[in-house]
Amino acid sequence: MKYQNTHSIRGYVGQDAKTTKFDNDRQVTNFSVATKTFWKENGEDKSRTEWHRVVVWGNLSKKVAENLKKGQPVLVEGESRTREYTKQVENGKKKIDVKASITELFANTVLVFAEQESNDADQAEEAPADGDVPF
Repeated sequence: MKYQNTHSIRGYVGQDAKTTKFDNDRQVTNFSVATKTFWKENGEDKSRTEWHRVVVWGNLSKKVAENLKKGQPVLVEGESRTREYTKQVENGKKKIDVKASITELFANTVLVFAEQESNDADQAEEAPADGDVPF
């Protein structure tokens, strides 16, 4: 059996893509994607929004940086990775180091969907499959 770490998310871009360029002609592009889950609880409609951090390297990074804009519906596929870091927080009058972790989706596929015109907010959550534009 092969072990796999493959994830896909479908949602809306939360901010314009931000790119960092390095001396060796490499670049990384970061953006966030919002996904939404809907359910009923005691006859009442409920929803929850989750935010996902996406990291893109290489040629795909350049294409994403040039084309991706806030609000676009996207499908992102890739590998999730969790990293730890230390940040300083104030504790009274002194600062202390606190370990934290963050999970990011390292994308190998980013598909942008054409916007769907609709008055129904629930329908707008589902972008049409025939309007995808692969990078």
